[in-house]
Amino acid sequence: MEKLALGKAAIRGSLYALGVPDPTCTLAPGEVVVVEDGKFLDEDVLCYRSPGTHAGDIQRAIAVLPPDALRDTLQGAACVGGHSG
Repeated sequence: MEKLALGKAAIRGSLYALGVPDPTCTLAPGEVVVVEDGKFLDEDVLCYRSPGTHAGDIQRAIAVLPPDALRDTLQGAACVGGHSG
């Protein structure tokens, strides 16, 4: 109950992610690349930007496999994430 009072609620199927811009400019608007447990997601996702006080802080996006140029850029990058629930 204390976490809920602080605005922290675990949502099944969610994860914490770090967002970075696409340095290759190969993703289309509304596309994101998400890595979970070393695997790329390929599905619709909701992206939430803290603190969530504006309607634009929650956006629907499409998680896609990275284009070759972006995949080459990501090669060897450390991907760290954690499940929230």
